[in-house]
Amino acid sequence: MFSTARKIGNSTGFIINARDLKAIGIKQGDDIEYTIESGKLVIQKAVREKQKPYKIDDLIANTDFDALSRDPDLLEWEAMPPAGKEIL
Repeated sequence: MFSTARKIGNSTGFIINARDLKAIGIKQGDDIEYTIESGKLVIQKAVREKQKPYKIDDLIANTDFDALSRDPDLLEWEAMPPAGKEIL
């Protein structure tokens, strides 16, 4: 089967016909992953674990506030004077 690489926005893509996609178990909207193996493009359906939603209590419980107070980038940012009309 042949397809032509074409410009899609700032990227390049190509069309795979529906019959071939069905043969490898991929349908429109599925995530895919690809690798290069021995100079060949290998495409397969991506299998991703669903990410559970964040809870603010869990985020706070897992934050090391002592480490934040010693972070040189954060200290530099906090010491910077206002650059415009910020109200602090």
